[in-house]
Amino acid sequence: MKLDQQEREAVLRALSALPHDHPARTAFDRGADPIALMHLLEGDETVENLKEIWLTAYHRLLQRQGSYFER
Repeated sequence: MKLDQQEREAVLRALSALPHDHPARTAFDRGADPIALMHLLEGDETVENLKEIWLTAYHRLLQRQGSYFER
């Protein structure tokens, strides 16, 4: 899923706690989405942040496509 600028900035903020040479940062720079990064991270707050960012991005995508139905 392609992230918009706001979503991309949110991922960068979430990854900012990691060292600059961390595999998750490298993967994101190469185009990986937040879900793909999770296998590179240990179960910590960063993983939870990435999940929330991805879910928000997916929700917004559905809204933009008109496929979202309120529950």
